[in-house]
Amino acid sequence: MKYSIKTFILPIIDIGLLTMCYFFSLSIIGEKKIFQPHNLVSLMIYIAITVFLLNFSKTYKSIWKYNGVQEVMKVLIYLTFSILIYTLYFFLFVDTYYPITLLVTIWLASVATLITFRLFYIIKSNSPHSVNTGENLTLILGAGVAGTIIARQIIQTKELNFQPIGFIDDDPNKHNMEIYNIPVLGPRSRIKHVVDEFNITDIIISMPSVENSVINELIQFCKETKVKVWILPPVRDWIQGECRRQVEFYTFCLFAFYTSAENTLFRCFIR
Repeated sequence: MKYSIKTFILPIIDIGLLTMCYFFSLSIIGEKKIFQPHNLVSLMIYIAITVFLLNFSKTYKSIWKYNGVQEVMKVLIYLTFSILIYTLYFFLFVDTYYPITLLVTIWLASVATLITFRLFYIIKSNSPHSVNTGENLTLILGAGVAGTIIARQIIQTKELNFQPIGFIDDDPNKHNMEIYNIPVLGPRSRIKHVVDEFNITDIIISMPSVENSVINELIQFCKETKVKVWILPPVRDWIQGECRRQVEFYTFCLFAFYTSAENTLFRCFIR
């Protein structure tokens, strides 16, 4: 979604959700005439306070799918500030008597609705939209952040002609789990077994934060398989601009990630 469109549409959606929550809360406490002028004025005050604070928090400028839990916590905090300010207005300027449960219900309904909307948006944005069934059956070494990003890009980028079959990771808590419906098949000791069992043609080493000794050990496991090996360079090489590493067997590939405001591009350079 373009920035200009997002900053226009998302506040409108929030206003609609807040309006729904407000009238819902009035109906919960048994209010019969919810569209009375004083209720509409109170609603506009509540919306103005809440949208102002959410805009102040820069929620409409942040990329929700990358912020995740931080975005949810931000909304929770600023909605709480909003209801506290509205409570002051409510007791100082509203003549009509309403029970305190109205304010509590408005806050709970607003938190539940706005956070649910953002969670739905985040989950939808982070879910693969297509499935890559490329010819190159691929095993990804490392089921961490880097491996997850690689798997996602492979799934969505048919031009790469890769088909992710599974992950290898030494963390026992990840074994038999799935990432994007791709199973974690076990520790590094199972690399050759997995390659033979699934007819793997390519291995991607996606551990940019580990020591060279670990990478060298993985390379020794990979040598036994006689398949193509692709390596993600260490993070320190990205930062220092030294993105060249030499592997003396088969194919060398350097993955580079270019992150823009809306998308992460996946490139590879073969040497």
